[in-house]
Amino acid sequence: MVEAMPDVVARHPNALYLIAGQTHPNLLRSQGERYRNSLVDTVERLGLRDHVSFIDQYMAQRDIIDLLLATDVYVTPYLDPRQITSGTLAYAMGAGKAIVSTEYLHAKEALGEGRGILIDFRNADQLASAVNSILASGERKQTLEHMAYAYAREMTWPKLGRRWVELMNRAAAADITRPRPRGVGTGSEGHAGSPPVPASIATMVPTTEAVVTKTPKDERSSPSRPPDMMPRVMTNGGP
Repeated sequence: MVEAMPDVVARHPNALYLIAGQTHPNLLRSQGERYRNSLVDTVERLGLRDHVSFIDQYMAQRDIIDLLLATDVYVTPYLDPRQITSGTLAYAMGAGKAIVSTEYLHAKEALGEGRGILIDFRNADQLASAVNSILASGERKQTLEHMAYAYAREMTWPKLGRRWVELMNRAAAADITRPRPRGVGTGSEGHAGSPPVPASIATMVPTTEAVVTKTPKDERSSPSRPPDMMPRVMTNGGP
């Protein structure tokens, strides 16, 4: 993404790419800060010091949410096509963000059907084009935001729990009505001649939902930047 920024800045001079979070401890042990230092060197080489900023610290959940609410475009330029999950991608969708991502497994499922923009791996031109298309069109940005948020709403724990209960009850009902070999019981026959006792599955489903709500634009703030310098593009790491 850093190498895509010159094209983004050429069309949107106030764009700021914010790279938030610390280097993963496993990577830090094996390689040190080699990767982060390479990003810093690229920023200097491309003259992007005013358009790329690093937050090199541990990000608590509240910190991540606050940054997302101040972000126009969220980018996950991961390089492993087999990556099956991204917590920050889930947060970004819950916050109703316009998202650009490489086509790793989680992103392909979550951002499919127009919920985000998927691009090829290691393709700075596609990254720049996707980000520019969102920053240039309020309507496109709003459409992506609404679709991402609607999808994320169906992934909240209470709704997933209810769907799980419905699925298990259907499976139990199908098991009861399935013909069985003579002499094999269901474990719920009761006395001879009495109808079988329906199987049921009970579980506790939370009655409240934790929802990330969008902050009105005129109420957004940053602890370190005035409103006119709020991040235009954010990621939690990537080239």
